[in-house]
Amino acid sequence: MAEIMKAILYGVVEGITEWLPISSTGHLILVEKLIPFRETSAGFFDMFDVVIQLGAILAVVVLFWNQIWPFALTGKERAGKRGAASFLKMDILKLWFHILVSCVPAAVIGLLFDELFEKTKALPWEKFLPPDAKFWVAKASSVKSKLFSPSDIQSIIKKAIVERLK
Repeated sequence: MAEIMKAILYGVVEGITEWLPISSTGHLILVEKLIPFRETSAGFFDMFDVVIQLGAILAVVVLFWNQIWPFALTGKERAGKRGAASFLKMDILKLWFHILVSCVPAAVIGLLFDELFEKTKALPWEKFLPPDAKFWVAKASSVKSKLFSPSDIQSIIKKAIVERLK
């Protein structure tokens, strides 16, 4: 019963923070640290986090469906237009085009980071560092990666090493 109450609390936190200009994911992580699920498997919270956020995103889509649907279905919406264009809301199509174009850089960068992360994680770091080691990455560069920002490379390398040593 206590786990169900925790799930409800997590849902309330996600529901409130999704609408505010703050990180709903960050708040879920904080709540999980303060009130963790006890009787669950190791990967449960990660899956729970994905599912609860998917629910919040679907709620937003359902709420704004009429405003983001690019097809005019009623005669009132098509008034004064002829042909195939009478069935399209051009301003909404333009919005969707901008959304898709804005996702391209994130996808490209994500793929580049993923390659660096996976190859760094694959190295046998446990041979060089004890599990409780404190380390810093002072100078970092990537020979084959297309990443050029040293701070980005440092961040990815740190995360990959920590993930490997878990």
